[in-house]
Amino acid sequence: MSKQVPPAAPHENPIDLIVRNYIFILISRVLRIGTGFLLLFGLARSLGVNDFGNFIFITNLTASVMSVAFYGIGQTLVREVSGDRQRAAIYLGIAFKLRGYITIAAFTALMIVSVAMKVDRLLFIAILIASLSEIFRAFSDLAKDVFRAYEKMRYEMFLTTIYSALVLIFVSTLILLKGGYAYVIASICVANAVQLFISMRIMSGKFTRPARQLPKELFRTFIVNSFSLGLGVLFAQLLSRIPSLFLKEIKGPADVAFFETGHGLIIQILILSEIFVTVFLPRLSILASGSDFEKIKSMGRRLFKFFLLFSVNISVVFFCFSKELILLLYGAKYGQSAGVLRVLSFAVAFLFLTNFVHIFLISLKMQKEFIMCNLVPFMFVSVSMLFTVPAYGFMGAAASGGAAYFVSFVLSCYIANRRIFKIPVESTLKVFIAAVFVIIGLLAMDGVWLGVRLVIAEAAYVLLIVALGVIDKEDWAFVVDTAQRLKFMKYFRFFKVGHP
Repeated sequence: MSKQVPPAAPHENPIDLIVRNYIFILISRVLRIGTGFLLLFGLARSLGVNDFGNFIFITNLTASVMSVAFYGIGQTLVREVSGDRQRAAIYLGIAFKLRGYITIAAFTALMIVSVAMKVDRLLFIAILIASLSEIFRAFSDLAKDVFRAYEKMRYEMFLTTIYSALVLIFVSTLILLKGGYAYVIASICVANAVQLFISMRIMSGKFTRPARQLPKELFRTFIVNSFSLGLGVLFAQLLSRIPSLFLKEIKGPADVAFFETGHGLIIQILILSEIFVTVFLPRLSILASGSDFEKIKSMGRRLFKFFLLFSVNISVVFFCFSKELILLLYGAKYGQSAGVLRVLSFAVAFLFLTNFVHIFLISLKMQKEFIMCNLVPFMFVSVSMLFTVPAYGFMGAAASGGAAYFVSFVLSCYIANRRIFKIPVESTLKVFIAAVFVIIGLLAMDGVWLGVRLVIAEAAYVLLIVALGVIDKEDWAFVVDTAQRLKFMKYFRFFKVGHP
């Protein structure tokens, strides 16, 4: 049975909707990440070294194995429901059934691994509870995917707020009572169970319920799409994780720490890109289902340029202020990581733009291209680090990682340029040239107060972008139109002469 929710009210502004949903998802991500940091910080201080180590081991083990149930299903559900909401109940039923099968397989594998590792009784019980917690999270995420497909992200923010509050209350109480790591895992499991219950109530009451009668052909197609998208996501995640694995195996934990300190900042800033992907995917899927390819091409070319300007600006800041950022966030003992951050600084631009292109690949059902864009750089980094890591350690891993991100960027842009929308190559080159000039100027000002250098860097970057003509008249018209549709311009009406 399905309660269909209309995609948007007739008067609802799509741009305004995207902005609101972006804010909702941003708040949701900040809450979850903040809760995670507070949880680790509190447990590291309250639990003993061995208990804290057991907690980290259990959470990493269960998350690594149970995460198999996530790959591809959520993205496919959002894409298909966004494009065809009349079949929302059927797609949701398929997603529930498929995730159920994979979850059972992952749970069984986790139990086998635990027995093979000969963990003690308490660890085994904690792993069992943690796996149940992951199962609850897996199915509550399906409800969140439904909210995303209907572009109602406020419900996700609501659920994350409840979950974060419960975790903080439970864990804080356990810290005061000096509870062990098993009780902490149990409390997180309870929070996930509550989140699952509420998410199911909202989903079935306001949106749709999983259908029981599932067409076999549609089921097979959904499996193929989920598998291919999941494979692409897997390669993308391996691309960011494999440098640490090489360093741990060939060099040691110290090299891993120096690499991940710089690399971690790159990954954390990508939250801004990932939120945009989450919000924009259903909207783009709606356009794709309506075969509105001209609008897709225009939107892709225009937004690519603004993503380029924003991400390259961040890259310049990371390159020029790498030392200051590392010392501020991690302290002097991680000073060597400044080199890693500098080498990887332009990976911010490469990854932002690659993620942007990948939204189009997913929405337009270009699964093969999506896999290729992630598989090729994964193979590149795997081979190159066989030479760079033994010779140069964590700096070699940074060089290989940065080069792999560049390969992914070039390959993604090449496919987009041929199959989807024209990449503004000339503007792209001009932006990177402007970045080089800003970097050269800032390096020549070494020793000048940090605040002054930062202001000069931003001013110089904007002036060069304008001078090189990166933003044309159509771009300015797009900015003004967007601002007006978001009602930003009403705050500037006092500049007008005469009656409004």
